[in-house]
Amino acid sequence: MLEQFFLGAHYVGKGAGIIQQAKLRRFVIIPIIINLFVFFGLIWLSGYYFASLLDTFLPAWLDWAIIQFILWTFFALLALVVFAYTFTLITNFIAAPFNSLLAEKVERYLTGQTVETSDSFSQLLKSIPVTMASEVRKLIYLVMWMIPLIIISFIPVLNILSPALWLIFSAWMLSLEYTDYPMGNHGYTFGRIKKRMKKSRPLALGFGGALTILTSIPLINIVAMPIGVAGATALWVDVISKTGDTPTRHSQALQSTE
Repeated sequence: MLEQFFLGAHYVGKGAGIIQQAKLRRFVIIPIIINLFVFFGLIWLSGYYFASLLDTFLPAWLDWAIIQFILWTFFALLALVVFAYTFTLITNFIAAPFNSLLAEKVERYLTGQTVETSDSFSQLLKSIPVTMASEVRKLIYLVMWMIPLIIISFIPVLNILSPALWLIFSAWMLSLEYTDYPMGNHGYTFGRIKKRMKKSRPLALGFGGALTILTSIPLINIVAMPIGVAGATALWVDVISKTGDTPTRHSQALQSTE
């Protein structure tokens, strides 16, 4: 079990190495640009509205530098926690079509096939309906599990388990989020992906756990998305595709055209 857990975590590091390859840089840069816009956009918006709240509700006699410092420090700590969940969710939703394209190019690179670029835009347009539908299903699944976890967080005694449960849930969701891109390219539905990853839960939690750490670090989380996509694709090529279901006709047709 531990061996599988650390094997999953290893593929996050492998993903970091893959995205540095020259052949893949043009497919990596777009998700990173999207991350930058979302990250700094969220920081600016949250900071702007927090400053407005202070100006509106902070009494004049409390308008001291030390009070401002304490409140802004609290806001920064809270923002770090919130960003760890919302940043990944928002950026993945926006960049889903680009992530599917990146997963396809990474797989071609790993399997020794030519990384083509001429038809990338048309492939991207064709993939948008499917990838966005998958993102909606993942969002519904996320909300369904977040509700009971939020409730547990406010129940005395049980809330002691809340941090560990949130960490496990985050690891599980990120493993599903990123394995969806390479597996979705092979015709796997979100339901089939969940079923397949449950068979290798330690592997999934190791991979998702390492990504959870990565996404919780400001600035570093800007590159977490392409690393996750590349790592999940390598995990698919090396492990999942060899131990799970047989490839679908969709994937066989894709391979036959290379």
